[in-house]
Amino acid sequence: MLIRTNEELMAFIPGHLDDIEVVRSFIETGEQSFIMPVLGHQLYKDLVDEYANFDDGKCNTDSDWKELLIRVQRALANYAYYKAIPKLNVTFVSGGGAAVMVSDRAQIASKDRVNDVKTSVYDDAHEGIDLLIELLEADAASESPKFKDMWMESRWCTLNANTLIRTATEFDRFVHIGASRVRFNALIPDVQCCEDLFVRPALGDALTDALITHSLSPDKSPEGNGYSRILPAVCRALALFTASRDPQLSRPTQAVDARMLLSDVMNRVTSDPKSFPAFLPVKDTKPNEETGSPVANHHGTSHPDGCRGKSFRMGFGKIGIK
Repeated sequence: MLIRTNEELMAFIPGHLDDIEVVRSFIETGEQSFIMPVLGHQLYKDLVDEYANFDDGKCNTDSDWKELLIRVQRALANYAYYKAIPKLNVTFVSGGGAAVMVSDRAQIASKDRVNDVKTSVYDDAHEGIDLLIELLEADAASESPKFKDMWMESRWCTLNANTLIRTATEFDRFVHIGASRVRFNALIPDVQCCEDLFVRPALGDALTDALITHSLSPDKSPEGNGYSRILPAVCRALALFTASRDPQLSRPTQAVDARMLLSDVMNRVTSDPKSFPAFLPVKDTKPNEETGSPVANHHGTSHPDGCRGKSFRMGFGKIGIK
């Protein structure tokens, strides 16, 4: 387990817990269903190994692993309590029944108070995951990353997303989600879908891929400057299309605004094609129904049956809290 002592547990859950064994099973389950998917199998395994070298919860390894452990423990402790509260609130008795323990020194918490506590630890667990991913993103962006190669195995690794918008911080520039990594992870499938449904048909595969490449490694040449000018507008359009599909983020004019942004981008591109070498307009042709020959689209790419080529997509799952 990545939490071994009462002291470690109570650092994130203040209270009077006398025995960590009460929540041991919830901690063990949480490591597998809540923490390991975020870290990836290899990084989780190496963290467990590093933690095994600690003495009585006191770190005797380097500060990078210590900081990673603390962020994992914050999320894990709150998750364990979130899952444990319903069962800790009652005692199972012989015959299959359940009872509530009463004493002179403690009073049973009201339903509202119990719900408030559950909400609090639920939110803190998600905030812990946000802080954990923030640390991993910062490490990956550093000159000498320590966890990057191992984290690449995780489906939560934003480095694997082959899209114009890859992080919660980038998405939050255009649509407010509180820069929540957990929230953004749930939106990733829609980000990918909206890029395929709206952005690629408007800009073409070649120009879209060029913008993705530029966002990863900015090109400072004159052509790169052209991409830099239109990239924010394209990303804003993508974020608005994505938000329009989400019940909590949707606003009446988002899809219309997004289409206007893409239209403006294409006007800028077609008026100055030399600044966008990836944009190569050609004349539309009709498909040959007998031969099934490729159909050229108006952005200079051709694919069988008029469909764009499939590009790699990284699947993202939702977090294990229900």
